[in-house]
Order: sequence, then C-alpha cells, then structure tokens
Amino acid sequence: MSVQSHLRMFSYNSVYQWME
Repeated sequence: MSVQSHLRMFSYNSVYQWME
C-alpha cells in the first residue's frame, strides 16, 4: 500500500545522489 511512497523516496534519493 506504501509502494508508491517507497518508490518516491527511492527516486528522490537517486536524483539527489546523481545531482551530487
């Protein structure tokens, strides 16, 4: 039920690390 939330967090982290 919180899959979208988890995916959103994962995507955010990925973008953050990639931007670093």
